[in-house]
Amino acid sequence: ACPPGWRLPSEKDWVQLASEVIPDAQQKSNFKDVAGDFLGNIKFNGERMWGYWPNDVTITDRLGFTALPCGIDNVTADQHNFSHFGDYAAFWTADAMEDTPEALFRYMHSKSKDVFVEYGSTSRLRLNVRCVKDLEEEE
Repeated sequence: ACPPGWRLPSEKDWVQLASEVIPDAQQKSNFKDVAGDFLGNIKFNGERMWGYWPNDVTITDRLGFTALPCGIDNVTADQHNFSHFGDYAAFWTADAMEDTPEALFRYMHSKSKDVFVEYGSTSRLRLNVRCVKDLEEEE
């Protein structure tokens, strides 16, 4: 999913990033009240992409992640069901479950201040990836 010298972030990488705004961030736990620190305040055709209801999330992108609500694609019976554009930004992690086609992913939703964590099917779900530079390659 990533070019040479880059990799999918692990859940540990996500926690390390979140710890910049939540000192006690934990693996496999939701990050409470910090979604705005991950989101990009972007407009498309003059309309704000993250349309919150109620409008109580302050988008700061303080972490420089600039998540966009690109939605998800759920594949069933060889059909793609693209949905939730404008509502969800979901990102795979490198943390797969043993002996199953599932992996951890992180997501933000337009109706919440939290960054959620969940397991999902890598064969059914098509989510975003965010690659991180593998610093060990440079040494």
